[in-house]
Amino acid sequence: MENYSFGNVDIEFKTNKIFLLMQMLYRWDRIENKINDEDNALSHLAKLMENFKKILAENDEGLKEFNVYKYNAEYNDMWAEYGKYIENFAQIDIEEIRIKNPQMAKAIEELMKTDFFKKVEDINNQYSKKMEKRFMEQTRGYKTEADDIVGKTKVRKIIYMPFDPDLIDIQPMYLTDKNENGEYAVQFSIPTDKEKFKELLKTDDIFAINRATESMRSQDIDYDRFAAIVEYMEDKSAKAIETLAWYADKFEFIRGTVDYETIGRYALENDLPEDAEAFFDYKGYGKHIEEAYAGKFLKKGFVYPSDPKVLEQIEFDIGCEDMSEDNGFFNNRGGI
Repeated sequence: MENYSFGNVDIEFKTNKIFLLMQMLYRWDRIENKINDEDNALSHLAKLMENFKKILAENDEGLKEFNVYKYNAEYNDMWAEYGKYIENFAQIDIEEIRIKNPQMAKAIEELMKTDFFKKVEDINNQYSKKMEKRFMEQTRGYKTEADDIVGKTKVRKIIYMPFDPDLIDIQPMYLTDKNENGEYAVQFSIPTDKEKFKELLKTDDIFAINRATESMRSQDIDYDRFAAIVEYMEDKSAKAIETLAWYADKFEFIRGTVDYETIGRYALENDLPEDAEAFFDYKGYGKHIEEAYAGKFLKKGFVYPSDPKVLEQIEFDIGCEDMSEDNGFFNNRGGI
């Protein structure tokens, strides 16, 4: 994998093999279930997995430190501590671990020597190359505007660490050399439509925008639909955009010029028997949807939440701080 320059920032595409192993260990139960599923694309790894499991069991003492952090994160809500701990493995080599914790180094070395890990690493490297190519294609059209997009950040390097979703169900991670002001360089999910991207850039946080657009892409969210939901919430801050990307499926969107009858028919689509249609007041029901579901007529159409209670949760989430910004990683929820 090669390095890539975007404005003043150098981007390196690689996933440290030790870091890959630690992410596997954290999600081991899920990975094992996937591989044991005969219909899963990874089922051919089942036989190779047995030796890996044997070595894992034999090295319980060597992995004790890792397991303590994992336990405290899951059961004592100590995710910030776990995030800082796991970050240390992103750019470390086995010699450094051997000095700090010889038993852990022994366990890691034995696990990485297994045919199972080597196969997983090979699969992940192939995926990384695809993601590298995708990123270069996405950003090629923005090269002349790269400095403006990156802004005045002092960050000069970013490491991009993708994980094959068939193996490890987390979003790609981004490690940067955070400066004293806590600024970061550009992230990797730039929209392909320049005008829409510039419209989103009116907010002040490039990273939240990128996390939101990555979520939109992964969930196949229609841009006009998403823009209408943002307008509905009357909050165009970067944090709101990022949060709403996760709740887009909780809203109904009726595109175009809309009246109460249209709303009523949309809300009851396929739910009303044909012989009852002539007797039903669609217009009145549409008015009810506006009032009971906090619906709004907007420029692009009409938006209302499927359940009005979700609005309170969204407002709460927008107000919460994102723990992922406390360390060098940027990821979607559940990433670290």
